Amino acid sequence: MRRAMSYQESRGGLPVTSRLLPRDFLRLLWVLLGVGVLTFLLEATGPNRLRAWQIFLVNFLFWSGMAQGGLVFAAIYDVVRARWGGAVKHLAQGLGAFLPVGRPVLAVTTR
Repeated sequence: MRRAMSYQESRGGLPVTSRLLPRDFLRLLWVLLGVGVLTFLLEATGPNRLRAWQIFLVNFLFWSGMAQGGLVFAAIYDVVRARWGGAVKHLAQGLGAFLPVGRPVLAVTTR
């Protein structure tokens, strides 16, 4: 008698595990985020206002394009049932996490 395959086994995917980032690394990420936001606010209110918004829009377009490309790449992996690139597929899916954050940011900044 054959046992039923799980969803992960049938799709050839890697087992899903929850990995938390080390506390010190997470703290460093928060500090860097704060430095970035503070730097942008100082530049956006200073004499080089236009330059700050240009840099913001270039970065926004770059990461939006990476996120959309990552989701398309992950979808292609699913369509062709690729088993050889699990780590790449997870990276591509992770890039898509920018889209729910990026859309409201775009709506707020282009009002």
